[in-house]
Amino acid sequence: MTFLENKLSGINRRINSIKYGMFYWRNSDYKIAGALKINGKKTHLIVENMNVNEFTGICVNDGYQLRYLKKKLGTVNSIADVGANSGMFTIAARQFFPEARIHCYEPNPHLAETLSFNAKQLNAVPYMEAVMKEDCHVNLNFTESDLATTASENEDGNVTGSSLATVIKRIGAIDILKLDCEGAEWNILEDRNSFQHVSSLTMEYHLSIEKGMDIKKLFHLLKEIDFTILHHSVLSDEQGIVVAINRSN
Repeated sequence: MTFLENKLSGINRRINSIKYGMFYWRNSDYKIAGALKINGKKTHLIVENMNVNEFTGICVNDGYQLRYLKKKLGTVNSIADVGANSGMFTIAARQFFPEARIHCYEPNPHLAETLSFNAKQLNAVPYMEAVMKEDCHVNLNFTESDLATTASENEDGNVTGSSLATVIKRIGAIDILKLDCEGAEWNILEDRNSFQHVSSLTMEYHLSIEKGMDIKKLFHLLKEIDFTILHHSVLSDEQGIVVAINRSN
């Protein structure tokens, strides 16, 4: 990033932060406010363990392209946040869609208190569950960062795994499905029947977790479930964000 690009990025971050009630002059002063402005209302949230860069990408810079989806879809009644972590995507979703039903899914028990509190403040429903290809039990594989926890199916696991069909049964047809589930997205994408009840998908993909997966295969999977790609941003050689819409909608 050039000096000019860095300066412009900083200016954009300041401007975009204002809608959350966050005002600052110097980058060194930038931090997530404990009371964020959501739809003009001061909302107290637990933000201490939120990653500042993740918050910036998801909320301030609208990394999941919610503004674009709002224009594309018009009315949005239901949103499923799969891989909710501490609720950063839900914060952004509530900012753009004040009346939508939002269900949040996060299997990491260490985040239960934070997500439950934040979901309540944002009028969202939390489920401390993993979303998998089918209803099952799972084991969690922890890393140094709670942003990279993975889930693997295990009949003796002590965490609930719920299928996309179960997610839909609870909330109804999904207008926006957000997926950031550290590799579980590949199996979920095989559930073509359930995706008939999903209007749009905004997903962070992880190529290295699924053996033999590359971007061409991802695009093929989306085509197989009858979704058209609207946006693709590359975050690294292994990660990126894809936004797609159901062709039948």
